[in-house]
Amino acid sequence: MLGLIGDIGWNEMTDWGGEFLSLAAERLVSVAIILVVTFIALRLLRSLVQRVVKQVLESRKASREVSQRASTLAALVESTGRYVIFFIAGITVLGTLGISLAPVLASAGIAGIAVAFRRRA
Repeated sequence: MLGLIGDIGWNEMTDWGGEFLSLAAERLVSVAIILVVTFIALRLLRSLVQRVVKQVLESRKASREVSQRASTLAALVESTGRYVIFFIAGITVLGTLGISLAPVLASAGIAGIAVAFRRRA
């Protein structure tokens, strides 16, 4: 008569609670690792782009125009790389949390097609 809790029993509830906490802690650690790797990847991307731009500018007698083009291209490459890293990290976190990735990837594909058609028009 106590309802669901009275029918299950205390031992079953504590077993379930322990399993839940264990799984939650495992997933939390996995997400934390993904975030740390993402942060490291972003730092590496930034330093790599800056190093390449510096080498290009030092290897040539860079005029103002070449310098501006290199800066623009570096910003574009860094921004694109940042979006790719965030997308991969987001997909990985969602997968770690047990969320189905098929609808997310399908939505991303459709959004990409929509942007491409919009750019064309």
